[in-house]
Amino acid sequence: MHLQKSFVKCANQRGKSLRKCASICYDVAVRKVQEEILLAYDKDFAKHSPPSLLPKIRLLWNAIPGQLAKENKVMAERNLQAKSLKS
Repeated sequence: MHLQKSFVKCANQRGKSLRKCASICYDVAVRKVQEEILLAYDKDFAKHSPPSLLPKIRLLWNAIPGQLAKENKVMAERNLQAKSLKS
């Protein structure tokens, strides 16, 4: 019931629909949980690794999103080939 009241308040203040405000609140809550999980990983790195390796481990850990965001050229070429075969 408390959440419903906060959604209504959000909708009234921002001029948005109740569904939109609920969606925004849900997205914020999900992001908070994700950040807590990432923080827990960081704490585990500090807890279970030698202090001399910690900077390198954190550097590698922080590089993962960038590596995942890079376009995989081999997969892109395969997708293009597959599309050309379908035509």
